[in-house]
Amino acid sequence: MRGKEDRPLGVWILFRDVTEQHRLLDDRLHAERLALVGVMSAKFAHEIRNPLTSILINLDLLRDSLRERSASEEDEETVTAIASEVNRIQNVVKDYLRFSRKPQLSREPVVLDDLLRRHLAMLAPELEHRSLELVLDLGAGAAVVDADEDQLWQAILNLVRNGMEAMPGGGRLSVTTRTTGDRVECTVTDSGTGMTPEVQAEMFRPFFSTKPSGTGLGMPFVRQATVEHGGTLTCRSEPGRGTAFTISLPLVVDAPDDGIEGASDDD
Repeated sequence: MRGKEDRPLGVWILFRDVTEQHRLLDDRLHAERLALVGVMSAKFAHEIRNPLTSILINLDLLRDSLRERSASEEDEETVTAIASEVNRIQNVVKDYLRFSRKPQLSREPVVLDDLLRRHLAMLAPELEHRSLELVLDLGAGAAVVDADEDQLWQAILNLVRNGMEAMPGGGRLSVTTRTTGDRVECTVTDSGTGMTPEVQAEMFRPFFSTKPSGTGLGMPFVRQATVEHGGTLTCRSEPGRGTAFTISLPLVVDAPDDGIEGASDDD
């Protein structure tokens, strides 16, 4: 700033925080990219789904024919191997279709801790087979979220499976919940290989995967499902020391206890 005769009077400095503008721009670009990917994925999936179904039907017929002719065990194993690979491709197609469709949520009051207890119990045999220890610390109690139970569980299951696959030699998988303010948090932590900052920066990009057979759609789906529920998804990871993902959802305040599984008899 200068005064009379161009004499310096001082310096005026204006600082403006543009973090939010950059975040909004990133979110918009991400949404546009997901929309384009969704259209491409849907077209791709629809084009090959019907032929895959036809292949599987004919493989079943071929297997029956081989048995009637008392074919060799080697021939049956070959057909089974082909069917297994076709099923794997079909699962990839299902991932593409699921990702390409905007979730149509069927919301209802859900006790998060009860949901986790029910579904995680079914993973016990697989966890034991992989030499994985499951540690549950469900501290949210009877806290209720307004959610589509299937969509929410699919998002959490993706995080659980990622954690399991990050510990090929065994380890500890921890699932914790808690309430904080007007939010309910679910954190899935593994003691696995962890992620580099570079991988963390790319993990929500569609089709990005560090797994040889990964579709790269799991984490984008988790993020999409979380956002559709009005939640946020955060990650803490360090190479060699594991990873923790936290889904934070709005808490339903003054939720009716009648008919909600897990509600206390004393409420």
